[in-house]
Amino acid sequence: MDFLTAADAEQLGGECYRLIIALVRLNKRPDGTVPSYEEVRGLIEERVQRSPRFRQFPYQPPGYSGLQAWADCQDFDIDDHLVRADTDGPADRHQVEELLAEWMTTPIDETKPLWRIQYVETEDGAALLWKSGHAIADGVGTLALLAMLLFDVTGEPVREEAARWEPAPLPTAAELQEAARAAGAEEEVVVETPLQKAMAVFSSPVSIKEAAAGTAQMSRYLLRKARADFAPSPLWAGNGPPVDLRTLEYPLERLKLLGRGLGTGATMNDVILGMTGGGLRRWCLENGHPLVELAVRVPAATGRGSSTGTIAPMIVPVPLAEEDPVRRVRMIRERTEAVKSSGELEVAVQAMALAREVPGPVGERLNDLIFGKGQANVEIHNVPGPSLELYVLGAPIASLHSFSLPRPQVAIQVNLVSIGGLVTIGLAADTAVVGSLDPFVRGMAETEEALARGVANLDLVRRVPIFAPLEDELQEDLAARMASREVEAGEVLVKQGDAADDFFLIVQGSFDTEVDGESVRQMGPGDSFGEIGLLRDTERTATVTAEADGVVMALSREDFLNAVAADPASMVVADAIINTRLGDLGRYRAFSEPPG
Repeated sequence: MDFLTAADAEQLGGECYRLIIALVRLNKRPDGTVPSYEEVRGLIEERVQRSPRFRQFPYQPPGYSGLQAWADCQDFDIDDHLVRADTDGPADRHQVEELLAEWMTTPIDETKPLWRIQYVETEDGAALLWKSGHAIADGVGTLALLAMLLFDVTGEPVREEAARWEPAPLPTAAELQEAARAAGAEEEVVVETPLQKAMAVFSSPVSIKEAAAGTAQMSRYLLRKARADFAPSPLWAGNGPPVDLRTLEYPLERLKLLGRGLGTGATMNDVILGMTGGGLRRWCLENGHPLVELAVRVPAATGRGSSTGTIAPMIVPVPLAEEDPVRRVRMIRERTEAVKSSGELEVAVQAMALAREVPGPVGERLNDLIFGKGQANVEIHNVPGPSLELYVLGAPIASLHSFSLPRPQVAIQVNLVSIGGLVTIGLAADTAVVGSLDPFVRGMAETEEALARGVANLDLVRRVPIFAPLEDELQEDLAARMASREVEAGEVLVKQGDAADDFFLIVQGSFDTEVDGESVRQMGPGDSFGEIGLLRDTERTATVTAEADGVVMALSREDFLNAVAADPASMVVADAIINTRLGDLGRYRAFSEPPG
């Protein structure tokens, strides 16, 4: 007898926010056809035998009060689990999202196996809307279920003969009680109880010391979580449905490339969190809310460098007041790195284990603290998938999106799926709180564009001779620290005789260099200026004026000197450039020889 775990049983009850939702979009096959409803039904009929869960449901007979058991559905019918969308012709992208919003806010019948699929013919192929109970599988497990039921790794589907199946009789209360007793006796042999663990600790002085240190660390963690002070959030209210949905797609390699614009060690997750922050900022601005720090809950891996890492929740305050997108993303990343390096995530994993052992309100309160209930009103979920391309009945999968339903106090859900070299983002928002997701999507796009400019900045930085000898990580850091600035025709960027504060790199436009009122040099994209005054600690030796509208990147004196002056190879290049330019200006002697 196979019983539900206590955690799985908690996912029952009919609440829609406990459902796992997926949207699979299919392209047309090479011959221009689309898998039909009938073809999909035939495939499911063949493959439903691959896992018993496809034909089982949580069962608890009268007179039995223990955990539910997985029992065979006595009247299993594929037509209860695969339905055809009622549309007037092929649906466009917006219509699919509307169908999905209705689909994900309709409870699932828990007296039958906990999965459903809706087939939708679309303008560019077909779409499959999936929903399942969290009790049957989590996000990664749901991908496995979809793969067993529908996916192939080549354009030639694997066909099987549908075997005859007869459901096993439903177990009686007495049978379940006996099976539960047998399972409990077996667990007692192999699993230490909390009391046994405690006795083992007190048998060793070293263990006592380690346990005391761990207890103190967890106590400080929980106390800090309980005292965490977050500004009132405009996303606090709400009850869940109805929802507004959006689907986005990005090539995985592009997101990795965008991370380069953030500086050393940045990851795709940093990019996504930064884009989420940009979406929140734009939403607040367009809806008249103050730019306070809003908290986002993200999954974070513990035990980096180890194969035994665990996922723990991390609460990240997002600084919405910062106007510059790249600087804002860098600030977010600094905060996440501080949490990861503090050891807090490892303590969170221990606290999660404790919460599972403590029943009732105490365990619920522990989970509230660990997961930031009442603090984080936006959640990010990340489901890694296979890197290879997948097919359904010979049709390539164009995209696979995952969604989570907003619930009270969590008004926006951001779900990521990485599959076949594509990262998809499924956005779901409580319309009673958020209204339209359009501002949020615009803010994400603005941040993505800013990060793309950061990558372009890095390419420019690497072409600057002074920066060429620097290590890659330092070049990335300089590019991230440079501030983009638009200039107008006739604008003076530096004036001869003024104090030197910044180094400039030209991105776009034409610039004239004058000494004592005489034009001596023309500059364009890729050229740089300002290093003489910074490295020689003197006033500006020339005046630089924009001849047309353009764009420059500026690097502060401190950042420039910290990078260049500390690197001998860069200083050699810098000296050569400075001496050449001063020679061109007729001022070489002023720096190479003492005054006579």
